[in-house]
Amino acid sequence: LRLYRANGGATVTVNYNIPNLTINNATLRPEAQTATCYHNLNSAVTFLGTSTIDMSYNSAYTMNLLLAGAVSGSGTLDVWRDATGSGRTLTISGSMAAYSGDITMRSTVGESFAMSLKNSNGWGTGELILANFGQALFQAGVTVNTTGTMNLTDTDATINLGDTANTIGGLTIMGNVIGAGTYDAAALTALGYGGTYSGTGTIEVVPEPATMSLLALGGVAMLRRKKR
Repeated sequence: LRLYRANGGATVTVNYNIPNLTINNATLRPEAQTATCYHNLNSAVTFLGTSTIDMSYNSAYTMNLLLAGAVSGSGTLDVWRDATGSGRTLTISGSMAAYSGDITMRSTVGESFAMSLKNSNGWGTGELILANFGQALFQAGVTVNTTGTMNLTDTDATINLGDTANTIGGLTIMGNVIGAGTYDAAALTALGYGGTYSGTGTIEVVPEPATMSLLALGGVAMLRRKKR
């Protein structure tokens, strides 16, 4: 699905409403002719299969793709860009409560490429993988996402905690599983595993439900031992 705007050198915002939109083993490709372009997808979208958001075409300047409608589905998403143009941002302001797929953010070069989170569900209940130069920017309190996990797989990955309190289901940095607790940018940096961290906000890592169940069973076992 190609979202293309011939904007003639002027900054343009384009709004789309596409009923019953499903991206299934396909590519969503926002483009612009010249200058800065903001593509706002205001209707709901479902991602299935293995799909791609390709932000590498025809845009010589800054380009933003906004998912303002609810996002659902279980498909995996590969979100990527190349060296063409300058800043690229995927902004998610619609609900992600019904999306369970994994998302990978990656760039082939050291260019700005961020996922901007403006909803309380973050990226949904799957895993957000920050690969080559991938960035996550918390711009709203991600307070409902206690299942979704984040995985930094490249030392050039970046997390900007914004100025809010955020909660996620798990965090892995370069293969190192981060323990439950609340971290600010300084604490994440002090771990020494790589990545870049900024912002004045915090991120709380909570145990996954399965882990919590095991902890509960361990507590019961301890009580039984005491009674004996």
